[in-house]
Amino acid sequence: MGFNSLVLVLCVKGRAARPPGTSNGHLFAALFLVSSLYFSFTTSVRATITEVDQLDFGTIALSPLTGVQVLSITYDGIITADADIHIVVPGNPGEWLLTNFPVSTTLTVDLPNSVTLSRVGGGNPDNFTVKNLETEPSTVTDGTGAFTLHIGGDMETTSGGPSYIDGDYEGSFDITINF
Repeated sequence: MGFNSLVLVLCVKGRAARPPGTSNGHLFAALFLVSSLYFSFTTSVRATITEVDQLDFGTIALSPLTGVQVLSITYDGIITADADIHIVVPGNPGEWLLTNFPVSTTLTVDLPNSVTLSRVGGGNPDNFTVKNLETEPSTVTDGTGAFTLHIGGDMETTSGGPSYIDGDYEGSFDITINF
């Protein structure tokens, strides 16, 4: 039996704003990953993907950057941040319910190497980058053909000074599920 593929198109979005009364060295940002409703596949299986929760990097404040800073959220919800990233509101991993797949089938999830978060409308010299996207090590559908997919990753700053400006940051990428 050959592989069937399902491609999900996901969009990364975020919001960055300086709170009133803060210096140029601080930045608030709400960064999250949103799945779009677009997916396609060529098979007789009528798989369904339902977003349960977005990959959300929460709300952060940035101190003047001393180098590349990383905010990590693992697929199972462990959150860590480097010294120049201050978590104001914690985020969470993304969660999608996959249904109507073949029963007890191993799913292979292909994630991109990185996703760039650019400021909507331009005008910002620095972007955030989402790297090291990860999911569960075992992705086997249950007796009903369902699987709950969790995705985590690292959100990185640039290594430069505090050149992030207020605004929305977003990007998009594909995820391929082979079964």
